[in-house]
Amino acid sequence: MLTIILCVLIGLVMGIVMAYKSKRYATSNGIGEYIGGALFGAFCGTFGGMVLMLLINVVMPTHYVKTKTYDLVSMKDTNSLHGRFFLGSRNVNECVYSFYRKNSDGSIEMNSVAVDAAKIFEDDSVHPRMDVYEEKLVFENTLWVLDCSCGASKYEFHIPKESVVNQFKLDAE
Repeated sequence: MLTIILCVLIGLVMGIVMAYKSKRYATSNGIGEYIGGALFGAFCGTFGGMVLMLLINVVMPTHYVKTKTYDLVSMKDTNSLHGRFFLGSRNVNECVYSFYRKNSDGSIEMNSVAVDAAKIFEDDSVHPRMDVYEEKLVFENTLWVLDCSCGASKYEFHIPKESVVNQFKLDAE
């Protein structure tokens, strides 16, 4: 995001400078040329910043970094048939892990995570916890100006042993 803002500012300045340079050769004395040049420069800067971020996300290597840990209060998987439809967007039969987590300020918050982005580990931990991993650039310290947060997150649930119940039900009607 910082890269896009930086490119917008550079494009804004370049648009004003280009309007000033063309002003010397133009016969009109209106401020509209400056406003048009600034808007055009900001638009070009926004587009250029987005293209630059797209190239960075495709080319630069990434890895997952543990960013947060929460204590779990309870957890449940919901794999029943349900769905939503609103203004052309929909999801049906979405499988999620629903859980209550304890925040650092002592509050308890309900949340859910798609099963595709989560792993469950049964270990000897007494206190169940959730670890959040976010995708970051490998060379994040050297490219701090680019501020590329890729947006992908993974979740690890660490729960006590034998918490996952094995059930097999085959319905061959």
